[in-house]
Formats: sequence, structure tokens, C-alpha cells
Amino acid sequence: MKKLVFFMMVFFLVFSTSVSVFASTPVNGRATVIISSKYDTSKLTTQQIQELEKANWKVTEDGLYFSAPMTGELLINGEVVQLNSDGTFYVEGSPESIKIQHDGKNLEVKKNKEGFYVFNYVVDWDSAWDAMDNIHKNDENGTPITVNQYYKKYKPGDKVHCNRFNGPLTDDVHYPKTHWRAYVNFAGSDCQLAITRSNPVGKLCALDYTSSPWCNGSGGPAACSKVIGHSTKYHRH
Repeated sequence: MKKLVFFMMVFFLVFSTSVSVFASTPVNGRATVIISSKYDTSKLTTQQIQELEKANWKVTEDGLYFSAPMTGELLINGEVVQLNSDGTFYVEGSPESIKIQHDGKNLEVKKNKEGFYVFNYVVDWDSAWDAMDNIHKNDENGTPITVNQYYKKYKPGDKVHCNRFNGPLTDDVHYPKTHWRAYVNFAGSDCQLAITRSNPVGKLCALDYTSSPWCNGSGGPAACSKVIGHSTKYHRH
């Protein structure tokens, strides 16, 4: 009985301390990455829409939209600010507006009515996808990797050009962007996780496709997987 009482006392002490620490960590801003595609949604079936929504895609008449918290770090007012796992952050002094240095630009973000900074960064997924497909790269043995091996079913350990289809709901098939299933497989993939990670001294992976691509340039095949500490071979989440 004494052991049980002692255990309960320790549990409540740890719990109350955790709550206290959590409560003492203020936030006054949130950064979100919005991945957009002009995919033609007019011919999607009800079941396909449900599967896309299960993968956290928003299906609209204008296309598909995927939102995820930005992770990593942001350069705010000249200082590196750590982002929480939900994209929230804190700026000392809570000024009326802040300057975010991102993608080579100085962006001003003003507080909203609730006194919160909302930073939404939009990625054009269509152009990023096209750029990836237009660049061919050899693997570490000099063997060409053909990126357009569409409709091929992969298994863990296979060489892959980019882990952009290994999300939690994947069927292990590499589809073109014209296939609705490509978006389901992308959600939660290494590529998506890398795109939503911010590095104030570098760039998001999606941006790198327009200049010096991660996965297809100096970074080598599946480099975005390496960026987030994952295997560059095909694997499931």
C-alpha cells in the first residue's frame, strides 16, 4: 500500500510539473505550409474524395490543398526562432508586426485581431512535381534512375528517385500527378515532411527544385529523405 501511495505521489508530482512547464511556454504565432495543386477534381468519385480527405487533402472545385505545420526554424526579426511541432512560435515583446526572412524575401506579418501572427507559406506542388520529373540523375553506382517509372509497385529497400509516395496510406505505387492516388501516397511521405521543414540558412526542398534541386542535383537521389534523417531507399511509414 505504501508503495502504491508513493507511486501516486511521484506521478502527480511529474504530471503537475509537466503541466506547469507547458503552461509557462507562451506562443503568439503559427507558421503553416499550404501545398496546392490545380488538379481537376470534377471527375473524382465519392470514394476517391473520401480517401483524399482521409489523407488530409481539402478537395475543392479549384483543386487540392494540403496544410501542415511548418517545422524547424524561422528567421524572425533577424533572429532564429524555433518552431514547435504544431508550427507555433513565440516572439519576445509581441510587436505589432514582425519581419520574416524566408526564401530570400523579407515578409511583414502583422498581428491579427487576436494578437496572433499567422504566417502561411504556399507551395505550388504542380511546378515542383514537374521540375522533379524533368531532371534525371544516376544513382551512387552510376546507373541512371528513370523518374517516370510510373505505376511501378515498390517494396522496402528498393532504390527510389524520391520518397514522395511513402506516406502512411500508401499502396507503394508511384503514380503520375494526373492520378488522384498520387496525392494520397504523398501525404506524410518523406517528401512532404521535408517540404514542410524550414531552415533559415537554406531552403525548403520544394524551392530547391526550381534552382539547385535536393533530390536531383547536388543532394543526389532521395536527398530529402536524408535531410529528415530517413533512409534514401524506399520504406514505409
